[in-house]
Amino acid sequence: MDLAILFVKLGIAAIWGVVVGLLARRKNRNPWTWGLAGVLSWFIALIVLAFKSYQCPKCEFELTNEQGRAKTCPFCGPIGTGQVGAEPAA
Repeated sequence: MDLAILFVKLGIAAIWGVVVGLLARRKNRNPWTWGLAGVLSWFIALIVLAFKSYQCPKCEFELTNEQGRAKTCPFCGPIGTGQVGAEPAA
């Protein structure tokens, strides 16, 4: 019976690791590192990641929440469109 409880707890920890990893990927952070942090301590990892800002995947510049949601970097231009150096929207 104790082995079954251990597997259930490991399964729940893995699910929280996936949730934290997906949130990290959404913010252009390393999902594997954050997923491991989510497995070890999901509550602390979620709180820290919630307060981390978005990050440009090209130049790793910290973006504001508005820039992250609009997928626009002030240095690289639009993120994910292949237009390097384009002027950001005002």
